[in-house]
Amino acid sequence: MRTTTCLLPCLVALVLVAPSAQAAQDAPFQLRIGGRLQADLNHVFQKEPFGGLLGKFESGTEVRRARLYAQGRVYERVEYKFEVDFAGGSVEARDMYVGIRGWPVAARFGHLKEPFSIEELTSGRFITFMERSLVNMFSPSRNMGLIVGRAFNDGRSTWAAGVFRDSDGFAASPGDNYNFTGRFTHALVYSGDSRKVLHLGLGLQHKEVDGFLRLRSRPGDHNAPGVIDVRIPATSADYASLELSANIGSLGLQAEYLSAWTRSADLGDPRLWGAYAQGSYLLTGETRPYSDGRFVRLKPRHNFPDGPGAWEVGLRYARVDLSEASPTSPNTLWNLTVGLNWYWTPNVRFTANYELAEIPQIAGEKFSAMHVRFWFDF
Repeated sequence: MRTTTCLLPCLVALVLVAPSAQAAQDAPFQLRIGGRLQADLNHVFQKEPFGGLLGKFESGTEVRRARLYAQGRVYERVEYKFEVDFAGGSVEARDMYVGIRGWPVAARFGHLKEPFSIEELTSGRFITFMERSLVNMFSPSRNMGLIVGRAFNDGRSTWAAGVFRDSDGFAASPGDNYNFTGRFTHALVYSGDSRKVLHLGLGLQHKEVDGFLRLRSRPGDHNAPGVIDVRIPATSADYASLELSANIGSLGLQAEYLSAWTRSADLGDPRLWGAYAQGSYLLTGETRPYSDGRFVRLKPRHNFPDGPGAWEVGLRYARVDLSEASPTSPNTLWNLTVGLNWYWTPNVRFTANYELAEIPQIAGEKFSAMHVRFWFDF
């Protein structure tokens, strides 16, 4: 079912099982109930940017994410998670998997994220900016498949690999689009409190394409239409992601370079690429917590209103170039994001982002917008 008519039954079911589950933490069956809400207000300054060639851009509001999940363990060794998102007036699958713990490697099967890109693998609850960067168009995100992996060397190193099939918003996977994906990370520097971190990562993916490979991106505004939208007749593609992240006390730095080599006889095997670099600084002295090859929940030193909470400023530049696959239509986009975060508690946050974007091949006014988000999760 894809409509919101299943929202009430889902909520009732979770409420009914939650009390007994929470009281049975030592029982063979363990259950945790949670969710998140992200509500956005967006104001576009240029209603017809890019020379008006891409239509009108509207200001507005939206519930960006509205999720509920149930997760837990069965007899300690088996784990599971079931998560759905109600944002946008429909129900879509997010994490839905069963896994095995306690082996030399962990394994999960179901609808889950492929091991590729630190920006994608860092939860949408914990990213610095409201939206991931433009280069996220190269990241596969969630698909149906099997993944195995392990964290070792006291959490300083990780590896993961899996096989997946491209799937839609409710985990259906028509066609023969297979992905073989792997990632390795290592923290050359890693202090136990995360105040000193130097992270390197490499992600690789081979994608079997059944017909067309589609890449598209908005200019940093989730409400905006896609301004880059390229369909490539291809038989396969190979992706690579190079990751670099560092913590120096309250200063956080991160950059990625992603590239795709496509097999397309019609277009001469074009190469596509994107990159971003970002920096953030926590004015109240905290640091970005790092664990097992990604960044996790930030905890203010003093929660608001008893204290100031945590305040963070950030700056990011991103660029994508698909010109070899689409020499005539819009194919190159850059974006600059300035951000301010106010963390009331580890679970409550307010964010303001200013976006500036340009398509260099189109002579016209740049796109700019202001976004505000309320974040809450439990």
